[in-house]
Amino acid sequence: MRVQTILNDNNNRVYLNNMTATVTTSIPATIMTRLRTKFLPRPWWQQALLIAIAAIVYIYTVGFVFGARVLPSLIGWSNGIPRLTDAAPGDVPALFARWDSGYYLHIAENGYSPNGDERAFFPLYPIVVHAVSAVWGIPLLWSGALVSVLSFISAGLLLYQWVRTDYTHAQALLATLLMYFSPMAFFFVAFYGEPLLLLTGVASLYFARRGQFLMSGIAIALAGASRPTAFLLGLPYVIEFWQQRNFTRRQWLQFALGAAIAPLGTLAYLAFLTQQIHASSLLAASVAVEWDEWKRYTAWPWQVLFDGLNAAIFGAGITGDWFSRLLAWHDLSYAVFALVIGIRNFTRLRLSAAMFLLAGMLFFYTMHGPYGYAFWSIPRYITALFPIYLALALDLGRLPVQYLWLAIGASTLLLGMLASWFVSGRWVA
Repeated sequence: MRVQTILNDNNNRVYLNNMTATVTTSIPATIMTRLRTKFLPRPWWQQALLIAIAAIVYIYTVGFVFGARVLPSLIGWSNGIPRLTDAAPGDVPALFARWDSGYYLHIAENGYSPNGDERAFFPLYPIVVHAVSAVWGIPLLWSGALVSVLSFISAGLLLYQWVRTDYTHAQALLATLLMYFSPMAFFFVAFYGEPLLLLTGVASLYFARRGQFLMSGIAIALAGASRPTAFLLGLPYVIEFWQQRNFTRRQWLQFALGAAIAPLGTLAYLAFLTQQIHASSLLAASVAVEWDEWKRYTAWPWQVLFDGLNAAIFGAGITGDWFSRLLAWHDLSYAVFALVIGIRNFTRLRLSAAMFLLAGMLFFYTMHGPYGYAFWSIPRYITALFPIYLALALDLGRLPVQYLWLAIGASTLLLGMLASWFVSGRWVA
């Protein structure tokens, strides 16, 4: 059945490309009819917002039902990590407070201690959580859930607007959908720094694409106070200024001010660490908390790939249980898949986005994880490299509609499985 869908996009009636949609058992006709009559005619922001709400409800539902009720709890709050609160791990605001969440909560409650492991975690998220809790008088866990959810929703709306600048409504909406239902999206509702990193990262490219470099620099500074990988945002910042060719005095001034502000978030925190641990330099402070304490080290990308393959195929350098081997395969598959997607779509992405995606992958390929777990945590790192969702949308949008829905369904199922696994107290990334 040939469908021509008319959308209301920015108050203008625009036509999507004609889509040949064969109704199969995997896509019931009633669902297609509701999409055409109830969803597609809505303004873009309502479409994106409905997708966001659906994703968040889904993540919390599978976490509450399967992660906290069906799967046996493995370690609760996690061993060796500061206890979160007296709340039970199955309580709604505590569902996605696991593993690193203990450090973030410790910072929000007590600040940084001179010798604490929490120094590896940047301060923006716990500062915002503490501020919201203090102003509204709500517990920190509820405050964290609110900050994460609102950041996740806002990031999706900005992502749509960023993509829509250069691509069609259908491609922008699909990229947003893929982000909200990506397998690791539960980290964006967790008590983690990732939600604010995603929001500030998308904001930085959105403002840079619009030529608002001062705002972009501020967004990068905030990202730099969220996670140490924010320095990667400096690359698309410079590329966008060069691509736009607007070299007026006013634009040069805005670019220079934004560039001066951009590193302040990271530098301020490293300066604080340098004073606290009496390090000899900012670099020494960074190495002390990010590398020495967490057993990471830099290596050539091919060495990291070789060790990742060795761990997955032969179990080299990792413990011999089934979970460790599965974890090695999980991490390796994300590392290889994301790199292939980035290379495949390099010429189809705007240069700033393409370079940001590939530079991010290259950097992650040089961060050797502890022991034999070469790609340790790389799925979580990749999920914040948001141009990958546009790259996936460009690839999947070329498939027949039934295969597109199959890919979205598989991603949604994997998201539910991993979210449940995380809630049950088991390691994901």
